[in-house]
Amino acid sequence: MASGIMVEGKWTTNCNERDVSGKFHETPTTFRNRVTADGTSGFKAEAGRYHLYWY
Repeated sequence: MASGIMVEGKWTTNCNERDVSGKFHETPTTFRNRVTADGTSGFKAEAGRYHLYWY
């Protein structure tokens, strides 16, 4: 499986772009909240609802 990232609801493997000088620029992450049991964070823990993808 190729490494990738979810960008605006679409999976892409083109997440590390190089500029003209050859430097890599990663797409910044947008998920900055926690999943909590009671949902006070805005994201309630529910079985099968969330998936962690790490590359």
